[in-house]
Formats: sequence, C-alpha cells, structure tokens
Amino acid sequence: MAYSNWGAFVFCNGERRKDKEDVGVFDTDEASLPAGGRIFANILKNMENQNTDLSARSHHAVLGDKEIRLCGYKNWPELWRFRDGKAEQIDMDQFIAIRKNEYENDYEGEIDGFKFSAEQYEGNMIDLWLTEPDGTEWKSTCGMSYGAGYMD
Repeated sequence: MAYSNWGAFVFCNGERRKDKEDVGVFDTDEASLPAGGRIFANILKNMENQNTDLSARSHHAVLGDKEIRLCGYKNWPELWRFRDGKAEQIDMDQFIAIRKNEYENDYEGEIDGFKFSAEQYEGNMIDLWLTEPDGTEWKSTCGMSYGAGYMD
C-alpha cells in the first residue's frame, strides 16, 4: 500500500519512471526500494541525519531530471530549483491560472525555459506536466487511493 493512501505515476516521454515516484526532489536514494516502503525509509533517513530540508522529503511525483523540478505531494504541486548548490522552493501562487475554489487551482507558467502546468480536481487529485527546454516531456497524476504502491 502507498504511504497514507496517496501516490502517483510518473512518465517521461511516455515511459514510466518508477525512480521518480515517492522520492526526494533532488535525492533518489530510496528509488531502488519497493514503492510502499520508500517514504518510510526516507523519513527514517532524514530523522537520523536530522535533515529538515523540505526538498529531501519524499514527494509522490518528481518531474524532471534537470535543475527545475515540478513535484506532486498528495494533491498539491511544488516547484523547485537547484541553484548555487542548494534547493529552493518557488512560490506556486504566482502561477495560478484559475482558482476554482479554496482547495483546487490550475497553475501554468514558465521559468528558465521550463514550461509547466498543474490541474487540481475532484478535491484530492492533481495532474502535472513539465516540458524541459530540450523538449523532454513529463506527466504525472497524483492523488488519494492512486498511484505506485497503491494500484501496482
């Protein structure tokens, strides 16, 4: 079973990328573990190392292999940049395209040549898209009772 019934499937150019499911934003140490145990291993590792960096925390979906990553955690998106040797989270509120209600938004934007969008729906689901400057296309769906470790 996935962590707390939340999960995701991640695809790059149409191919499933299991190594980008339930891993840290820029840290894939747990990628070789079974899907249901990755998040718990990540929590234990971060507790042992006293690491409070939010980018080290497992995310259900991590889209991208370069310096910009679009992530899904439960049913919301997070945008991250790795610059000058450290990870920084970018405020998604500047990219809201449509505010449906207080729990669901659509996001769309471009940063450093990376195009992305995110659509929240049904109160507990989110679809994510990221296109890297070289044309590499990423897609993911995250949500409750969905994804790696839950459905496979």
